[in-house]
Amino acid sequence: MSCLYLLLQRQKKLPVTILSRCQRYTFRRITADDIVGRLQYVANQEGFELDPKAARLIAIHADGGMRDALSILDQCAGMAGGLIDTGACRKPHRLSLQGMGHGSPRSHS
Repeated sequence: MSCLYLLLQRQKKLPVTILSRCQRYTFRRITADDIVGRLQYVANQEGFELDPKAARLIAIHADGGMRDALSILDQCAGMAGGLIDTGACRKPHRLSLQGMGHGSPRSHS
């Protein structure tokens, strides 16, 4: 059995005969709220405290990527003691609070 993966932005340009034989997966970025919830859960499971503003800061800068958010959280946890706050997040990653609540940081470049 063989597999062929087509990664497309414009599926409508493919002929119907090809599309009818394909399974479609639509990938979307994870929302900042979902990332914040998962970061809080991970922090709780790992036994450290995560400030809600720090969780939001990490989530926004992860730009929809859970793996990026968890990586940032892990690095911040290593720099902080028992409490991860915005100060602990800003130091290793130069994350800023500017633009929080306005979408991804990439839109502010």
